[in-house]
Amino acid sequence: MSTFTSIKSSHLFLLQAVQVVLSVGRLIVGMFGAGVFLIGLSYVDCTQTALAVVLLVLAVALSGLVYSGYFVNHMDIAPQYAGTLMGLSNGISALSGFAPPYVAFAVTQSVSNLDHFLFP
Repeated sequence: MSTFTSIKSSHLFLLQAVQVVLSVGRLIVGMFGAGVFLIGLSYVDCTQTALAVVLLVLAVALSGLVYSGYFVNHMDIAPQYAGTLMGLSNGISALSGFAPPYVAFAVTQSVSNLDHFLFP
């Protein structure tokens, strides 16, 4: 029975290692692949609308790989608290969306009103 348990645990470890590698691979391909297509999009001329649409669709499609690797991590860390962890991590990451204008306003002394800073 001991050999069966050790074989079973080694296969479980191998399966978990493969899942981690695939998750990290999806993150890398999703981030860098989308980044490459978005950089390519910045070089597209205004007359090349079809190419711009293709590059944008490819960038968004590859960024979907990031989410398949990212959302699973909460389930891997703590399955019972995955919803709470997701809410906390997304709430903290949302700070990067609305906090920088206020921080820049606090740092910038030449602007006396937030309306002038946000709407030039």
